[in-house]
Amino acid sequence: MTQLLLRINTPPGCQTIYRDKFREMLAKAADGRAILPPQFFHYGEDGKPLSTGEAEIRTIGSKNWVGVLSKTGNAELFDPCVGIATRVAANHYGSPAKMEVMELEYGLEAAAMPVFYNLSRAAFKRRSAKRRALSTEEIIKEYLLRQLNDEAERFGFDLPPDSALKIQVHHTKEMGMRLNLNTGLSNEYVSLVDANFSMYLELHGMWQIGNLQARGHGLIYRAKPGGVWS
Repeated sequence: MTQLLLRINTPPGCQTIYRDKFREMLAKAADGRAILPPQFFHYGEDGKPLSTGEAEIRTIGSKNWVGVLSKTGNAELFDPCVGIATRVAANHYGSPAKMEVMELEYGLEAAAMPVFYNLSRAAFKRRSAKRRALSTEEIIKEYLLRQLNDEAERFGFDLPPDSALKIQVHHTKEMGMRLNLNTGLSNEYVSLVDANFSMYLELHGMWQIGNLQARGHGLIYRAKPGGVWS
């Protein structure tokens, strides 16, 4: 399966726009006009909120770029976002930024050796006492296995058994973040986690785990320099 990615590189001397901030900027630029599809705001065509991981269009980024992703390569939803995203970025940076539209193969395959990954700003809601009692490592493993199994079932990926993945979380960094809703700041906080982990699985394309994926949280990328993620 092919994903569509609009990547807007940060010009020299500028600070990269945070992916969740970029989403707010695009919404403000649209100003209620039907420029952006409802899926961009995490709603379906019926006006009902989508569940976690179902947002077809989402803002995404890394330390040197920001952009828009169509998770399943839906050009009808993706194309209207390209123009407004590039204009918003150019206005913010004060000059046109280098951009490119990329096609990424989305999938997975078993690996003979452990593959190391970084996890960026994953958001985890811990509303119950049971979930609050779990360690950060346990939360990461739970969300990761859930995402892998859900995507394998949805798209027919050949995913090895959970035990064969041998997931190991090696390092975590956690802080709290107050949840910002469409109506403003709420009284709920989420755990915001950066981590490094390994597993016997090769991921292809853009993968995310956790809550707030539509805002770009929970991006997984290979723990090595270069490539799409640099």
